[in-house]
Amino acid sequence: LIFDHNKIIEKALRVLRREVRSKPLCFELLPKKFTIRQLQSIYETILDEKYDSRNFRKKLKPLKFLVPLQEKETGVNHKPAQLYKFDRKLYESSRSNINGFIL
Repeated sequence: LIFDHNKIIEKALRVLRREVRSKPLCFELLPKKFTIRQLQSIYETILDEKYDSRNFRKKLKPLKFLVPLQEKETGVNHKPAQLYKFDRKLYESSRSNINGFIL
């Protein structure tokens, strides 16, 4: 990249990494119905870190605004995973009780 574009991108990535830890930004990148695997993948990509699937799920379990649906993913070559949705109203109402977001 030319001129100061690398610096601009690096700063934007630092801000995104900081914000994604405290705000529900990843849900804007997911479909309305998503799997925990998809959510974990977005976090790993943005933060450039790998997470143990079991520990990631444990951190998500107490989050009331991550609502499990009575649906499973379709059209996959593996065991279909449960689908979830993000409930913004529950997030807003529980926001004062959340110290950070997920990670």
